[in-house]
Amino acid sequence: MSISSQEVYERASTQPDHQKKKKKKKARSQELRCPLGFGAPGSCRGSRGAGGSGVVSWQWRRAAQEGNCEVAIALLNQMGTGRYHFVEPDLITFSSVISACAAAGTAAHALHAYHAMQQQDIPGDTILHTSLITACTKGGKWIQALRLFDEMNRLGVPYNNISYSEAIRACNMGGNWERALLLLQEMKLQGWRPSVVAYNGVINAFGKSGQYTRSLSVYREMKRVGVKPDIVTFNSLITSCGKAWKWEEAIECFKEMKRVGIQPNAYTYDTLTKTCEDVGQWKMALQLLQEMETMQAMEDNYEADFYSQLFNKHLL
Repeated sequence: MSISSQEVYERASTQPDHQKKKKKKKARSQELRCPLGFGAPGSCRGSRGAGGSGVVSWQWRRAAQEGNCEVAIALLNQMGTGRYHFVEPDLITFSSVISACAAAGTAAHALHAYHAMQQQDIPGDTILHTSLITACTKGGKWIQALRLFDEMNRLGVPYNNISYSEAIRACNMGGNWERALLLLQEMKLQGWRPSVVAYNGVINAFGKSGQYTRSLSVYREMKRVGVKPDIVTFNSLITSCGKAWKWEEAIECFKEMKRVGIQPNAYTYDTLTKTCEDVGQWKMALQLLQEMETMQAMEDNYEADFYSQLFNKHLL
């Protein structure tokens, strides 16, 4: 018979020390029976007592939080067998597993968990489906990600901001700028405020097809609605201009990047340098190379000075 944590405490408070240790050991043993990592009632279907006596498994919680997909999948596969023969996975279980897989970018494991959930006729919600799409985009399975996005609509599962953003990212991966733009427009009509991830996906999708003017137009919209650009935004704009052989526009994006306080990285300089080289702007290419070398030297000096100060602090 399972006992609650409160019962363990009440009994232990009136018993000798050796019996207290025995009861604590028993409580810990029961805690490990429910590998879910959630204390909500009913988080273990088929477990003994209400809500599995409210006990949680630190292994499961830690696996989900740290994105340790393999451990989460292993615990899922143990349910219904051996020491977990009385435990059946539910929506919370599958959601935590797929979230861990999304964090790790392991699409295959996420899809495995989803298929197992379907076999048990457990309906998914927005969070689970969005995590599944994220796992696919991170794992490079953009076609599967878009299929799952469409499946949400067929199943009547509502989209959220992240669902749209990840679908747009999948369109970018596949070079499908038409659908990326449609999804951006659709999410605005549905009342969602596009994130920087969504805008970056559309900018990049346009860039891959050499439509630098449309990329710049999306960036202007970002500024107009108050979405703050990041380094991915500007690298995508510079790449877009470079693919269209528009080196002057690429340089303007580079200058704008600095004006808004975003530090260029190696990719920025490499892309700009190549763009200038491709159109015969050797002087500008050389200037960019020199600027990059200066920046790298400053970063190396800063890092060396940081570790020197840290060493001296501990040495003294």
